[in-house]
Amino acid sequence: MFAELRGTNFRPVECQMQARELIEGSYVELRRDPGNKHDANAIGVWSKDLMIGYVAKEIAAKFTLAAELFDLNLCAVIEQIALVLGL
Repeated sequence: MFAELRGTNFRPVECQMQARELIEGSYVELRRDPGNKHDANAIGVWSKDLMIGYVAKEIAAKFTLAAELFDLNLCAVIEQIALVLGL
């Protein structure tokens, strides 16, 4: 499943730097963030003990459901690095 990394611009500088250092094949940990005031299904993306962003909201609910149903710890492998330009 493909999930876009979101919210990196709102993270502290060291987290943004860590996100930029990711390469294809890098492992990241996905941790639920049920206390997130914007999304009860929020899933943080962690690399080397730094939260670098979030799984896109549209996908997070599916990951959350799977994690709860099967009592899973979630991780992911970076498959593609793409620069997304936007306003």
